[in-house]
Amino acid sequence: MSFDDAKAVETFRLAAEKGDARSQFAFGIACANGIGGLESDRGKAADYYRLAAEQGLTDAEYAMGIVCYQGDGVAEDRAEAAEWFRKAAGHGHVEAARSLAEMCLSGDGVPLDTKEAARWFRAAAEKGDVSAQSNLGLLCYCGEGVKEDKKVAEKWFRKAAEKNDAKACYYLSRILFFGEGGEPDREAALDFCRRAAEQGHVGAQFNLGLMHCVGEGLPVDKAIAARWFEAAAKQGHVEAVFNLGRLYFAGDGVEKNGDKALDCFRSAAESGLARAQTLLGSLYEQGRLVEKDRDAAETWYKKAMGQGDRKAMKLLKRLLKEKLASGSADSDRPQAVDKNDANAPDEPGADSSRRCP
Repeated sequence: MSFDDAKAVETFRLAAEKGDARSQFAFGIACANGIGGLESDRGKAADYYRLAAEQGLTDAEYAMGIVCYQGDGVAEDRAEAAEWFRKAAGHGHVEAARSLAEMCLSGDGVPLDTKEAARWFRAAAEKGDVSAQSNLGLLCYCGEGVKEDKKVAEKWFRKAAEKNDAKACYYLSRILFFGEGGEPDREAALDFCRRAAEQGHVGAQFNLGLMHCVGEGLPVDKAIAARWFEAAAKQGHVEAVFNLGRLYFAGDGVEKNGDKALDCFRSAAESGLARAQTLLGSLYEQGRLVEKDRDAAETWYKKAMGQGDRKAMKLLKRLLKEKLASGSADSDRPQAVDKNDANAPDEPGADSSRRCP
């Protein structure tokens, strides 16, 4: 029966009052959405969902999980939501199984339990749920809640990637690129990486930029690299921000722009990237793109050193030695940099990026 008119809704109401679970659930939907001349009443809807759920109607159990999780018509209660999802999942409800798995994986309303998460992701994945397939693949890939198995991970990623799931395409590209589940297949890896990137997957966008930048599996094309780095940078990918700064500094693939380069380096450094902190320190030490400031250089070297950056440690040691020798906190005279000195800072335009798709 449809919700097309008030008569249909009234029929549901009368049957619901007699205890028919399906009618209770249907009338709850009508209340929630203001169908058949009713005013929307989310609290009343939840009451009818509960009546149907307590009789074991699977869709109503799932609906109760949703309203309890969201606090929609009832007080928000994640623990109760998990119980309703568990009931519905036990009755074979795919979305409930996936929702419960996600709660177990994050410890949201239930104790964090990766084994339980894997169990419910598998239940949903085997019934074709794309998100569950992707997440189960990731658990198998990382060995979380299940034995690490790249081959099994590849199977689940491939199932989800066939339906164009961005995360699955990304991880499948990694497996194929490195041959983690068998022989490498660079051509297929690049195709899946591109599919993920075009859907906005930030890791895939960064990797395409990196591969175009260093010629890893693709022709070197710094202009294309810059576009993908910029796309990833807009989503907050710190390494992409840093590498974009390198391209702006060198005018490689983009118009040379010291201000944009400095903005990128500073942004990456302030976000905690040790390499960027070391580089920013060296720019202050040399007075490149910024006014020379040894105290600022020292500050950035120390930040990077605090993260274990060995280059920063060597540069800081040299800087402090020079400051003691000069007897001043700073000097306006630019210092020559010996490129053969192992302690010399990297050139901002130098490509020392990680080669990892």
